Amino acid sequence: MKYLHFVTLLLAAGVSTAAYAQDLDAYKKHVEVLSSEAMEGRGYVNDGVLKAERYIVDEYRKAGVDDILLQPFTIDINTFPGNTDMSVDGRKLCPGDDFLVREYSAAAKGHYKLVYIDTLGYDGAAWMKKLSSPKYKDYYG
Repeated sequence: MKYLHFVTLLLAAGVSTAAYAQDLDAYKKHVEVLSSEAMEGRGYVNDGVLKAERYIVDEYRKAGVDDILLQPFTIDINTFPGNTDMSVDGRKLCPGDDFLVREYSAAAKGHYKLVYIDTLGYDGAAWMKKLSSPKYKDYYG
């Protein structure tokens, strides 16, 4: 009896692995398309969210889905409350493209020295420790 359970388990594992492997290339293709520059980050800047929506709807239609219901309303999102203005080295930056205001972003007004942080090999804890030292008192990182 134990042998039968073991064979059943092996058969189930083999079938589920084979089913997954058949779709792996399709999944990779969808991830590549949705994460490509053409989708503009799938956000509200340059209508990336609408580009992603059109791609997904088209893929559902190709798969044979008959009835696709999209949300019947829009949401007005105030992503930049008040005046948002930032420039670096005399170049004005565009909110949403060059920088993001997050829900935890502190208000700041003034002129600051900048710390340029390389994002490759970024270690948040190490940078926070470094930025809290007196050397960086008048910097904005």
